[in-house]
Amino acid sequence: MADSRIPHGGGYLPGHVSPVSSNTAPAHGGDFDPANRNAQTQPHSSMSSYPPPQPSQAQYQNSYVAPTSNTQFAPTSPPQSQGHPMYGSPYPTSNTYQSPPLSGQQFPYQSPYPAYTQYGANNYYQNQYPPSQMLYMGTPQTVQAAPVAPKREGRWVKMFRRRGDDAEKGTFINTAERAVSDEQYDSYGPKREIPLKGYLHIFSGKSSIQFKHPHFYKPSQWVYGGTTTYRNKDSMLRFREGKLDDRYISPFNGRTEKLTVQAVDTIYDDSSSHATWNRTFVRNISPFHLRIANWPASHIPYDAEKVTKAQLALALLKYLPAAMALILVISFPGNVEGEVRNGGRYDCFPYKFHGYSKVARNLLEEKAAKKHTDHAPQKTNPVSNRLLHPRYLCVIRDLASPTFGEVDRVSVDDWIAENQSSKGPLPYLFISYFTGQFPSESQSHCQLLLDIAETAARAEGLSAFWIGCSCMPDPDQVQDDVFRLSDVIRGAKAVAIIVGPHANHDPRIPLPTRDSMLRQWGERLWTFPEVLLSPAGKPIVVYTAADLERGYSSPLVLEKNQLAPLVWKDQNASRQLIDHYEGNLILSRLELVTLGLQCLYSRQHGKYMEGDHSYALMGLLRVRPEVDRTDSDFQAFARLSLANDSDLLLERLACILPKNPTQAWHNMDDAYEVNLWDIYPTCQIAGIGEDNTIIVDGARGANVRWKSFASVNVRRRWSWTRLLVRLMLHTASLAVLIGGILLWIAHRLKKEEHWLANKYTLPFAIDSDDREQRTFELIRYLVRLIIDDRVIKGWGIVFVLYSVPMLLVAPKLIHTLYGGKLWNTQPWLFGFEGYLPVDQIEVLIFGDRKCRLRWHPFGSPLSRHEVDNEYEDGHCIPVDPTTHADVRDLVERAKKSQLGEQKIFTLVDTNTMTVTLFEAARPPVCFLLLGSEGGMQRAVGCSYDWTSGTLYRETVLRMETSCKDKMDLVSRARISLEKKTKGPKPSPAPPKPKGIRRRSGKPSPPSVSTRTL
Repeated sequence: MADSRIPHGGGYLPGHVSPVSSNTAPAHGGDFDPANRNAQTQPHSSMSSYPPPQPSQAQYQNSYVAPTSNTQFAPTSPPQSQGHPMYGSPYPTSNTYQSPPLSGQQFPYQSPYPAYTQYGANNYYQNQYPPSQMLYMGTPQTVQAAPVAPKREGRWVKMFRRRGDDAEKGTFINTAERAVSDEQYDSYGPKREIPLKGYLHIFSGKSSIQFKHPHFYKPSQWVYGGTTTYRNKDSMLRFREGKLDDRYISPFNGRTEKLTVQAVDTIYDDSSSHATWNRTFVRNISPFHLRIANWPASHIPYDAEKVTKAQLALALLKYLPAAMALILVISFPGNVEGEVRNGGRYDCFPYKFHGYSKVARNLLEEKAAKKHTDHAPQKTNPVSNRLLHPRYLCVIRDLASPTFGEVDRVSVDDWIAENQSSKGPLPYLFISYFTGQFPSESQSHCQLLLDIAETAARAEGLSAFWIGCSCMPDPDQVQDDVFRLSDVIRGAKAVAIIVGPHANHDPRIPLPTRDSMLRQWGERLWTFPEVLLSPAGKPIVVYTAADLERGYSSPLVLEKNQLAPLVWKDQNASRQLIDHYEGNLILSRLELVTLGLQCLYSRQHGKYMEGDHSYALMGLLRVRPEVDRTDSDFQAFARLSLANDSDLLLERLACILPKNPTQAWHNMDDAYEVNLWDIYPTCQIAGIGEDNTIIVDGARGANVRWKSFASVNVRRRWSWTRLLVRLMLHTASLAVLIGGILLWIAHRLKKEEHWLANKYTLPFAIDSDDREQRTFELIRYLVRLIIDDRVIKGWGIVFVLYSVPMLLVAPKLIHTLYGGKLWNTQPWLFGFEGYLPVDQIEVLIFGDRKCRLRWHPFGSPLSRHEVDNEYEDGHCIPVDPTTHADVRDLVERAKKSQLGEQKIFTLVDTNTMTVTLFEAARPPVCFLLLGSEGGMQRAVGCSYDWTSGTLYRETVLRMETSCKDKMDLVSRARISLEKKTKGPKPSPAPPKPKGIRRRSGKPSPPSVSTRTL
C-alpha cells in the first residue's frame, strides 16, 4: 500500500494509508462534489453497496462525545490532491455517520438542515471547526473529531436561530428566506439591544425646548390648517379655546395638554414617518443608584456571549469611580422606590361628555324641544305601527271568467267594510320583481307586469294580488309603504317572482337565460326579505316575460331552500336565514341580526335613503322604529338595535377590532377571530350621538402616559439580608462623609499649629477661685482633646476604613437591595412609538434585567407565543413578536408610514408586567374596558378629539381581568367606531426658522398643500 498524504488546510497528514486506490475517491475529501449537480442522488462509489445511515437532527446536536486522548485512527481513503480544504461534518458524533454535504449540497438522504447559500457553508464550517480538528477514519464518508472539546455557539450561529410557532428552538433558518436584511434582522429579537442616544439628541439640532416636561421634543411635521377657533369644556367645567391640534386629558389636573409621544431613535431621527403629534426621545428613568451601579458594564452588550479582555479591563477601570460615586450619592434622599399614586390604581381618565344624544334611551335625556312632540307618551325612539293588511290590492273582477285584463285597484279598508261579513278576509298573492327589469315609469313594462301577475294569481286560485307598480298610488305614503312591505309579505297567501331582461338590454344581443335574470333579480336589496318572509312551506313560482308568449306553460316552481344556491352568492348565510324562517334551524336574536345585516349589505340597491339597509333589516324584526330621513346608515341601525332586544348588539360591536382599518362598521369580522356572541359587554349604550357615535356608560378606563416613562413604586418582600444591606450601605455612605470631614479638620488643625485650640479655650481663661479654676482647666483639657488633630485624624481613619469594604461591594449590594421579585407594583400604562426588546424596556424603567417584564402572549393580533415541551402538558411561553417575519415587516413599514396609515406602538402595563406590541393610526390616549371575552378584558384604545369631545376607536387589546379592579369608572363617553374624517385636513408644517430652537407661542400659518388623514 502506498503512503498517502492528505492535503488538509494547506498541510499534510502523513502516516495515513488507504487500502483503496487514490483514483477511486472523488474530490473534496471523499464527499460529494459541490459542483456536480448529479451527485445529489448518487451515493459514494465505495458506499454503493451499503445504505447510508439516516441521522436525525437530534443526533447531530446532542450525540457528540468528546474523544479521549488514546483515540485510535483507522486508515483513511486519500482524497485527490485538489480536495476541499474542509473535511467531514461540523457536527461529529461518538460514532460514525454520513458526512454532511458542503456548499449547499444535499444529502443522498433527507437532511433536516437547509442550505446556507448566503453566507457560504464552507466558511461557516471552517469557523466553527477548523480543519485540524477533523480526521478521516476507516471507511470513506466517516469522520471522527480530534480530541478537542466542542466550542460554544457564537453570535454567528445564534443569528440563524429563531423562535416561533413554525419553527422549533434549535433549528436553522434559510437566510435566503429572510424578509429583511441582515442589519435589520440583527436589531430584532429577544437578545438584540437597539441603540438609544437619549439626551444626546439635544445636540442634534432637531430638538426644541419647552418649559413643561418633556423639556426636549421634536415638533410635529404636519399641522391642521384653517383659522377656526374651537372651544372645549373639561370635566371640571373649565373652558379652553384654540386651534385644532392633538391633545390628551392630563390625569394630574384634568386639562387638555399637547400630545407628545416618545419614539425610538429610528423614528425620532427620521422624518419619513408622518404624524400630527410632537415626538420626544426615549429616556432612561431607572433609579439613579442602579444606573451608577450598571455603569461599569454599560459598554458590554448584554447579548454578548463572552467578554473580551479589553471590555473587562475597561469595566475594572470604571468600577472604582462608580463605587465611589455610589457611596456618595446613596446617602441623599431619592425616588428609588417610586411614587404611590391614586391609592395603587391606574391614572384616571378625567373625561366627561356634556352634550345631548340624538336618540337617548330615556326620555328625560332628550333635548327640551323633543319633550313636547307627539311621541312624548312613547319612548324617545318612536315605533311605527304594524300593518294588519295592505292599503290597496289589485282584485280580479271575475275569477271564473277567462277574460284577462279585468282587474281593479281597490282600497282594502273599503272592501273589508263592504264584504268581510259575507266573504271573509281577502287572500292575495304578493308579486316580487326588480325595477331595473320593469321600470315603473314605463307603461308597457307595467302593463306586462299586471298581465303576468293576473295569470299567476289565477294559477294560485286567488282573486287578488299585490304589486308595487299599482298598489302604492299615494306619493305622500310611498315612504311608509316601502318600509312596511314586510307586513304585506307576511299577510300574503303566496309569493310569485316575475323576471325579465334588463330594461337597457340591447336587442341585438340574445336574451339572457332565466337563471341569469333570476340572479339579477336576487341582487336587489328588497327582494331578499320578500323571500325570507314568504309563507313557510309554500314554494315560490318564477315567471318570465317569455312565459306570456307560451301561455304560461312552463313557470319555474322552487322551494325556498333551493333559491340560496341558485340565486345568491352568499348562499351559506342566506340558507341559514331561510331555514330560520322555515322553522328548521332557529337562530338566536343576535345571530339573526348579524346574519341579516351581513346578507343585506352584500346586495345592491338604488339608494333611496342612507339607512336603506337598516330599514330593510327592520322588516325582519318585531319592533320597527319610525323612519328618519336624517339618519345615517349607522344611526338607523343603532336605533333599530336600541328598539329591539338584540342581546346588546351595539355594546358587542364596540368591542370588535376590525381586521383592517378600512373595514366598514357593519362588517363584524373580528381580528381575534371571535364571534360576536362570545363577547360579554360590561357597559351600556345610553344613546346614539351625532356623527355615527355611541354614548357609552359604565366603562372603566385608564390614561396612557406617552411623553416618558416614570418611576414605578414596587413592593418587595422583607428580609434580613435586605435590611442588613440597607444599613451597611447607608452607614458606609455616612461614614465616608464623616471621615472625610474629620480628616480635613485634622489637616487644618495641624496646619494652624493649635491656633484653633487656643482660640476655642480662650473664654475659659478667667480669674476665679481655685475650685472654679480647676473646673475650667478640666474643660480646656477636654476641648483640646476633642479638637486635637491626632484624635480627629484617628476617628477619620476609622470611619474611612469602615467604608472601604462597602466601597468595593457597593454595586453588587445595590442589585441585592433593589433586585429580586416584585410582589406589587404601581399600575401604569406606558406607551411609546416603535419597537424595543423587552429586556431593554426593563432596563429603562427598573434599571436591571430580572425577567420581570414579559411579552403578552395574546394581548394583540401581533402577539406571539410557543409551547414549552419541557413540561408534560406544555406551557405557554410568550415570545418576541419580531421573531416572526410578518411582524418584522410591519415594524419596518411603520418607520415610513404616512398620515392615516398604521403605525407600530408598544404598551407597557406595570400592573401585569406585560408588554404588548400593536398597530394603530394614532396613539390611543386611554383604554376603556367595554367587555370581556375568553377570560380577558376587551380594552378599547381611543384617541381624543377635544374640539367635539369625541373618542375615536384606534385599537382593541386584550388585558388581564386583574386590571379591571384597578381602573376607575369613566363618566359617560362619546365614542366613534369610525375613523375621523371631519374637520380641517393636516398639511406640512412650515419650516422652522434657523437659529430659533425655542417653542414659539405664535400659531404657524397654514400651509397651501393638504393631506387627508
